Amino acid sequence: VHDVVNLRLPAYRASTPAHAYARLVRRTVRGAAAVIAVSQHAKQEILELLAVPEERIHVIAEAPAARYRRVTDPVRLRAVREKYGLGPRFVLNVGGMDLRKNLAGLIGGFAAVYHELNDRELKLFIAGEPDRLGTSPIYPDWRPLTATFGIGDQVVCMPVAEDDLPALYSAATCFAFTSLYEGFGLTPLEAMACGAPVVCSKRTSLPEVVGRAGLLIDPEDPDQLGEALLRVLTDRERREDLSARGLAHVKHFSWDKAAVETAALYAEVSGNRND
Repeated sequence: VHDVVNLRLPAYRASTPAHAYARLVRRTVRGAAAVIAVSQHAKQEILELLAVPEERIHVIAEAPAARYRRVTDPVRLRAVREKYGLGPRFVLNVGGMDLRKNLAGLIGGFAAVYHELNDRELKLFIAGEPDRLGTSPIYPDWRPLTATFGIGDQVVCMPVAEDDLPALYSAATCFAFTSLYEGFGLTPLEAMACGAPVVCSKRTSLPEVVGRAGLLIDPEDPDQLGEALLRVLTDRERREDLSARGLAHVKHFSWDKAAVETAALYAEVSGNRND
C-alpha cells in the first residue's frame, strides 16, 4: 500500500472508480498476511484508516532508480536547457499536477521571489501535461494565477522524457516540492541523487524521507516558501551545502535493500502459512 490518499483527502474519493478502489484496498488489506508500507507515515495511515494490526505492517522504503545520477557534462546540460526552453537559472518541480501537489502555492512563492530578484532569466519549470489542467477538480488549472502574479512568461509546463530527467535535475538551480500529502515522495530523492538543492514540504512522509538534507517548509505559507527559495537562489554556498547533503543522504535508500527486505518478508509469510 503506497498511500491511502483517497481515504484521507475527500477530493480523491469523489468519483465512482475512487470509491470502488477504496473498497478494494480495504478488502485486500484486511485479508493479507502482511502489508508493505513505503514509509513510517504510510504505516500510521494504514493503522488509522484501515485498522490493520501493527504487527502485520512492514515498512520498506523506496529508492531512486539507478539512472538518477549527477550529470556534469556541459554539452548534455546545455542540450536539455535548450530542449525545454530554459536558461541558466530555473526552479524545477517534478511529481504530478494533481490537487495535493499544491502547485498554486509553489507559483505564489516563486512569484514573490521572481519580483524581488527581478531576474528575467529565472524560470519555474513544472514537468507535466498541461492539457490535463482544468479537466476535473483533481487537476485544478493554475495557469490564470501566473497572469495574476505577472509571471506568465516565466513559468514553463510541458511533459519531460524520462531519459532527460537526470540532466534536468542536475541543471536545476533548485528543486521545489510543495506537496500536501505523500505516501513516500520519490522525486525529491531523485533530485538529490542528481545533486539538486531541495526545498521541500514538511508534510506527511516528506520530513522522514528528505530529513535534514533539504530545506523543509510549510507548503501553505507563501512567505516561508519564498524565503527558502530566495536563500537557495541567491546563496551559492547554501546551494553547494544542500547539494552535498542530498548526495550523501540519498545513499541510505537502495532498491537492492528494498528487494532483500521484500524477499525476506515473502519468505517469512510463506513459512508462516506452511506452518
